Amino acid sequence: MKVGMIVILVYCVCSVLACNSSSTKTDEQGYISSEKEDSFFVTKVKVHTTVISDFDQQVLTNGKLEAKQLVVIKFPFNERIRSVNIKNGQRVRKSEILAELDKTALQRKFVRMKDAWERSIIALDDKLIDYGYRLADTAHVPRNILKMAKIKSNYISSWLDLEDTKYEIEQASITAPVDGIIADVEAKPGNYADAYNYRFCSLISTGEMLVTFALLESDIVYLREGMNVFVSGYGGKNKMIKGHLYSINPLIDKDGMIKAQATVSISDNTYLSGMNVKVSVINTIPAKLSVPKEAIIQKQNHKVVFTVENGTAKLNYVETGPDNEKSVIITSGLKPGQKVIVTNPELLTNGTNVIIE
Repeated sequence: MKVGMIVILVYCVCSVLACNSSSTKTDEQGYISSEKEDSFFVTKVKVHTTVISDFDQQVLTNGKLEAKQLVVIKFPFNERIRSVNIKNGQRVRKSEILAELDKTALQRKFVRMKDAWERSIIALDDKLIDYGYRLADTAHVPRNILKMAKIKSNYISSWLDLEDTKYEIEQASITAPVDGIIADVEAKPGNYADAYNYRFCSLISTGEMLVTFALLESDIVYLREGMNVFVSGYGGKNKMIKGHLYSINPLIDKDGMIKAQATVSISDNTYLSGMNVKVSVINTIPAKLSVPKEAIIQKQNHKVVFTVENGTAKLNYVETGPDNEKSVIITSGLKPGQKVIVTNPELLTNGTNVIIE
């Protein structure tokens, strides 16, 4: 009797355990899996669903920034420097006064030139009287007579001398021709311009900069003017800036490299002319199927991707195409809509029980 009771008890316990171990659930992807999440025989995985989309192929290289427009500003004539209003690294706006030369001698010259011009006006009137006209009647004076009278009175040369003097006075105030950053200032007030070989400073335009870089000969098939280019610094503090391919040198050098240039708009003060930068040239390839790089592993000299099908990992042999930092194009072996395993695929085998996290 006691033996029978023990048998019945054992049977009941086994039945309860069997029911618990066979209970199931449906995950959010619709796959039915056993409630054995913590079991050694079930692997938790993360997946990427394959889709057809545009793919940004990435060509990485190094480059150097340089000003697209660098203006060397010189003193227009040899005179004592009265003031220097800028310093290296300073940002200036177009037409801002950067320095001034002493105008004392020019102002005296202007007085003399104005006096000479006024005298020529009187002389012109006298010459016109000789021909029976007056200066007030120039609208009625024959052109040949008026021309002759201006030459004899020295009117034209006096007027030109006066205008030249006005221009020199304006040039004594040296202004910025464009917006930019000041560089290479050495001139000091009190010295004459010829002490610096008339050189005052350089002005680096900040609107746009050029980045010059080299690419492999094999990359020429991807290059076309206007394509996107991204530039970032090596320090880690520079934000990435976007530009466009500006020019491609049609010659290949002895090292098999092609030189190209891109234009980038600079608003970040941490980017300077002459700086070494990282360059990423982006070639957009339309309508391609791609997967994250971590999904692809090598098995027996073949590229392999695991997908999830009915709660198990399925091995797929694939062929790949161009890649970028994160993804690679799949040219054969996968279809859109498949769930590719991206976590530790090297630990899987064909038919491994998996559950999607």
